[in-house]
Amino acid sequence: MRIRCFTNPLLLALEIPGTRDELSEFEKNAISNKLDEYQRNFPIACINSSDAKSIEQIGTKRTFIKLGSSSVEGLRQAFLDWGSRMKLEHELVVPRFSRIVAANWQGGFLDGLDIHFNENMNCLIGGRGTGKTTIIETIRYALDDEPRTDRNRDDNEQILRNVFRSGSKVSLLVESHYPAPKRYIVERIYPYEPVIREEGGQQMPDLKPSDIFRAEVYGHKEIYEISKSPAFQFALLDRFTEDRIAGLKQEERRITSELQNNKTALLQLRAKLEEAEEALSELPRLEERLQRFARLGIQERLEEYRKFETEKSLFEQACTKIENFRDILREFETAVDLNTAFLDETQINGLPDIDLLREVRGLLETLALTVKKQTDALRAALDETILRYQGEQGVFRKWEALYEECSNRFKESLKQLQDEYPGVDLSEFLETETKVRNLWTVRDEKARLERRLKNHHHQREVLLSRLHENRQQQYVGREEVVREINKKLDGLVRVQLSFEGDTAQFKTELRNLRSGLRSDHIDRMVDSNQFSIQKLVKAVKEGPEGLAKTFNIPQSSALNLINAITEDTLYDLEIKEIPTKATIQLNLGTRANPNYREIDHLSAGQKCTALLTLILLESPNPLIVDQLEEDLDNTFIVEDIVQRLRTEKERRQFVIATHNANIPVLGDAELICALEADNERAYLLDGNYGSIDDDRVKEKVEKTLEGGEQAFEMRKEKYGI
Repeated sequence: MRIRCFTNPLLLALEIPGTRDELSEFEKNAISNKLDEYQRNFPIACINSSDAKSIEQIGTKRTFIKLGSSSVEGLRQAFLDWGSRMKLEHELVVPRFSRIVAANWQGGFLDGLDIHFNENMNCLIGGRGTGKTTIIETIRYALDDEPRTDRNRDDNEQILRNVFRSGSKVSLLVESHYPAPKRYIVERIYPYEPVIREEGGQQMPDLKPSDIFRAEVYGHKEIYEISKSPAFQFALLDRFTEDRIAGLKQEERRITSELQNNKTALLQLRAKLEEAEEALSELPRLEERLQRFARLGIQERLEEYRKFETEKSLFEQACTKIENFRDILREFETAVDLNTAFLDETQINGLPDIDLLREVRGLLETLALTVKKQTDALRAALDETILRYQGEQGVFRKWEALYEECSNRFKESLKQLQDEYPGVDLSEFLETETKVRNLWTVRDEKARLERRLKNHHHQREVLLSRLHENRQQQYVGREEVVREINKKLDGLVRVQLSFEGDTAQFKTELRNLRSGLRSDHIDRMVDSNQFSIQKLVKAVKEGPEGLAKTFNIPQSSALNLINAITEDTLYDLEIKEIPTKATIQLNLGTRANPNYREIDHLSAGQKCTALLTLILLESPNPLIVDQLEEDLDNTFIVEDIVQRLRTEKERRQFVIATHNANIPVLGDAELICALEADNERAYLLDGNYGSIDDDRVKEKVEKTLEGGEQAFEMRKEKYGI
């Protein structure tokens, strides 16, 4: 009797007291169709109910059922396809994903079109030229999401220009899930920039779409196009690592910014050193000439004037120091920020530690007062110094008077000396002595510059070490994520990472130096097992012999490369990153006997299979795809893609334009929009949208999509619907 009752096809559901896992082993096997004598055409649905014995017990246990229509037939269909349409309370997935709530178009081919999207799976269907692709591409345009490849970029621009057309407007109502759900309006008129508004209409001019909402959009054949590019494949994987390595990426940006500042300082110091060295190249000759003048005894005769010239140099240095201090004080006064407005009572009122925050505010206010007093004192001292130095009664003015008297006496002495040494150019002697004295100052400055240069080089080494460590930690973080991804892929696809493995762009940059280094020498150098940018920079610094020996290239080629790399280029080279390479492999065998083949060696359909498997992995962002079935084998669509869509749509919104009936029918799409069009515009008639259970929608699917009737037959075989 029990067997006959259980296997009766009219029995559509069983009530169980708790979860499926809490059933006995026998009961689990029975409801899973694993017992021959209890075998049914389809596994049976299980529900929880309160089985109330009192009013208070009503609703203590619940089963959530998704109905295509509020009818007995809708309930029957939900029981038959319970995997997609029914959830026990503990199985319910709390939505934690972003979604497009609605879209509206004004002007162009989509003028007047409104779509209210379902939070789960949405399918756009219709004949060729009914606007499906235009919907996808204009949503992408509103979100300011750039197509990934040149081909898709051209297609997108052509659709916007010729179909959407100038002056047309697309508006999206979106809901961002994190950190708390909030709705925004995103509007964009072609060809202007997007506008973000609060749901109530208030414009938010400082935000761009990616600040509040993200979607993954793939245009027609875009998945196939990115299968040709390792960089795009790596970017596809990197979306899974964003949260894991966000802190490291932020630190990397700080380090590279410090390295850029360090480079600027080094180049400035180097330029000053070169100026000093060029100036000092004259010093030996001038010192020799000065010694020859000294043999004539002229220096002793001009001792007073020479001392005044020495004083003049010292006064000028003192003036420079005062001016430098004035600039530093001005910069400090501009930079210091001890404003406590962020700790006003209006900001901290209601916080649990308000007393401690008030104490902090007091500390900052005391510090600000002290700094102001000290700064005012420094400003007063500076003004007093300038007055006493350069004022009418200042020390410099007094010295200038003495210098003028000395100059008058010097003119008389100079006339007498010229009479005594008629063949000697005394002005040349004085100029030479001044130049030598100034160059001695330059020599001292050069020593200081060399010490500063050494310190900056040391700082650079420390920063580069931190940068290398940071990037290695990013790689470790990515490896952890890839292990998790491979586990989810369950043997169908496998991902492997190679640290600094994507060398193509770096090789191109070396070739662009136009050093004359042959391409095969660049390949030999970069492809060697021990290659690193750090090693290349070190070898360049060692010179052509060291570079040639390190990388086994001709010394003449090494010299050409070194000559092509300026100091500026070398500093940029030091911080350049060779990206991690992501190798995606598709299993052409079975899980028991895998046969993995890299994506570069797969057919177009196999490439799309591998990438789409990754794209469909869980994400909080909507997935919007134009004809994801393109290049895919129909068996793979039915047996794999559809099953993934059915599972993931509880955790992610899908918007799919398709010509394949299996996707909306077997995928159990919550919303199907059957578009039509005339020569002027596309439209969505009443009755042309709804769930797959709606007879009018079902008719549209059968008439419009490839394999429509067969898809419904397959649905009947699979689920009895």
